[in-house]
Amino acid sequence: MECLLLALAAFSLSDYQPIGIIGGMANSSSMQLVGDTLYVAGSDEHGVLIYNISTPSRFTVGAINGGHYNRSLPDAVTLYYIADVFVADGVAYCISYMQYTSRGTYLYTYDVSKPEAPRLLGSFGVLSTNEALGARVVVADSIAYVFPPPDDPPTFSIVNVSDPADPQLLAPPSAEATQDPVNVATSGSRLYALNASNLDIYDISTPGSPARVGTFALAAAARDMAVSGTTAYVGTDGGLLLIDVSDASSPVLVGET
Repeated sequence: MECLLLALAAFSLSDYQPIGIIGGMANSSSMQLVGDTLYVAGSDEHGVLIYNISTPSRFTVGAINGGHYNRSLPDAVTLYYIADVFVADGVAYCISYMQYTSRGTYLYTYDVSKPEAPRLLGSFGVLSTNEALGARVVVADSIAYVFPPPDDPPTFSIVNVSDPADPQLLAPPSAEATQDPVNVATSGSRLYALNASNLDIYDISTPGSPARVGTFALAAAARDMAVSGTTAYVGTDGGLLLIDVSDASSPVLVGET
């Protein structure tokens, strides 16, 4: 399925119809494949488009709202865009730029157990007073690790999402985070963060206390990655790299195309 995700990333989804929408407005900024459901953050004029890819030639249609105004939120809230989405156990964790009491970057949670009808669960913010574009989120063991927008200091915001309807800040930003990541992922007790020049590896065996344990420097600008077991697949301007991360402190290039 990871290979399918990498292939889909190279093609336009404009010919297909979503089965569900979490409202927002931005250019496509990230995607995640969960089973037969593809989540695309910031696609077209919506926050997150949700596609059933079980039959690629026939995408069924359904939506809860569209445009940049999210009717599932209070009247005073305007959802400008969703910068990133991470989906786990039927919950979508969205990093959003909002206009509320004050503008800023928020974490919103949605029930996507029925992808055709996403339902707002809860929110936490303000994580940053700057715009969210460039922020990333990944969830492991009921902890959301939020990488800040580019204009913020490079430190994690760590949020307890054991109750997705009531996210709580676990610790103020302190641990150093990868600057401007293009993608983040987890595998086992490791968190992987990719930016244009490096693949960083964090130990998250102690929930809420990420510690950087290794870095792999890239010769060409990175675009995306997927991690399976002890191998990180990194797409760069120079080709696809296969990196052995079994020893997180000393990742090794084992193949490239």
